[in-house]
Amino acid sequence: MDRVQVTGLLVLDDGSTRFPNLRDPGNAAATYIRCAALMARSALAAGYHPTIVTNRADILERDFAELGVPPGVTFTQRQFVSRLDPGALHRAAHHKLDVIRDLAARPADAIALIVDLDAVFLRALGDRDLPAPGAIGAYDISEAMTAESGNRAAADIHAIAPEPIASPRWYGGELIVARSSEFRTLTTLLDMVEPRYWRRHADLYHSGDEAPVSTALNLHVARGGAICELGARGTVVRWWTAKRPFPQPRLSTLTDRAVLHLPADKEFLATQAHLPFAPDIFLARYHAHARTKLALRQVEMVLRHRALGQPRAFVARL
Repeated sequence: MDRVQVTGLLVLDDGSTRFPNLRDPGNAAATYIRCAALMARSALAAGYHPTIVTNRADILERDFAELGVPPGVTFTQRQFVSRLDPGALHRAAHHKLDVIRDLAARPADAIALIVDLDAVFLRALGDRDLPAPGAIGAYDISEAMTAESGNRAAADIHAIAPEPIASPRWYGGELIVARSSEFRTLTTLLDMVEPRYWRRHADLYHSGDEAPVSTALNLHVARGGAICELGARGTVVRWWTAKRPFPQPRLSTLTDRAVLHLPADKEFLATQAHLPFAPDIFLARYHAHARTKLALRQVEMVLRHRALGQPRAFVARL
């Protein structure tokens, strides 16, 4: 039995009309399926037996077989009902809240990990990466969110928290790690936050699972709970080939991370889904892809700055 149960979520949502970070929204389902296949390949290569929670296990089983994904992936069929309009951003990602509740309901106290599908495992999580009993492993991206939102992200937390939060922190949704007992704690706090989130959703900066989960994690800390900060421990990194309003570390300094999250490169990840996964080979292919993309971004940024007077953003470096 795996020491850590890896879980991903894939909702094939025919109702959604907006798909962030995709160049071809019309091909969204196929792209997401192939990203899931690559994530699963990388998890298998790291020694895990991942579970994909989905509303269409039949389609995933068929497509994973056609892509040649090795045995060891479990597909868990689940129904999802969205309360959001088709045009809501990250509509399907909200169902990560359902998965958190499912993990909280497990009788065993094994460690569970929720990971986004546009991420890959470069290695298994070691003892240093895993939260101690009573702690929740989460990825603090507060500085990036402040740069992106102009403090509106923090305002979201203040708006949906049931009590004052002195210094709110924002946690990325690409990786959460905890024992089922801590997922139960998180669920209890989400029960306090979610009704306020749904009532105020239309007025918030962020649409997705991160706002309610970040607020619940802030409440966890306010009650004396511990966060195992996965970014500081070198467990996970979110890295963008898109222009950002904040600087990023060079990709070459990040290859020791367990999980590499690449939200702007879903189409590239999809092209790798049928290939055997080895971290070094994957990183070499990704390096070649990113080099071309970043060079174009740099030229585009300079031209926009000169022609339109737009402020310079940051383009990542390899």
